[in-house]
Amino acid sequence: MHPRVLVRLYPSRWRRRYEDEFGALLEQEPWSARLILDVVAGALGARLGPYPGPTLEERAMTPRRMETAAAFAAMLLVLPALVLLASAAVRGLQPSQFEPARSADAIFNWFATLHAGGVVLVVGPILALVLGLLALWRRLVDDGNLRKDVGTFVAVSGRLLRRPALVVGVVAVLGSLVVLAFVVDHAIAG
Repeated sequence: MHPRVLVRLYPSRWRRRYEDEFGALLEQEPWSARLILDVVAGALGARLGPYPGPTLEERAMTPRRMETAAAFAAMLLVLPALVLLASAAVRGLQPSQFEPARSADAIFNWFATLHAGGVVLVVGPILALVLGLLALWRRLVDDGNLRKDVGTFVAVSGRLLRRPALVVGVVAVLGSLVVLAFVVDHAIAG
């Protein structure tokens, strides 16, 4: 058993501060029942005892966690609408007795029985849009490198859009890949 396994017994906040030093100390000590009992007792004391408040570094992570939570919440809010629209599109591609149209039809009918079309198709996406824009805006305000990358992306996109043959060619290639994927899927499903 590796000595650093015992460090995992301590709370995460404690490990962020002391894991490297404590792990190095444990690697130097010979293994014994007393050492294991001392480490377990120390971990229990660290979990049960009072712990100092978060450091400046830990507090600085909170806005980033909020941005991440907002981005995931936005995705979860728009996901039902995407599933509904995708199932509506798939069920229209072939008769509903064949897969994947049968599964798509079941999903679509389940959504229809909920009588929540307005929530799924309007309220959820609007909330997702607001949360997503807030998360993006905060990230753009806080991160100078990201602003620079976005500027580069916009500049490159502008140059590409001035070459319509290139854009149409890329759309044609992507469209043909999608069509061929559906043809292969239909050939496999029967």
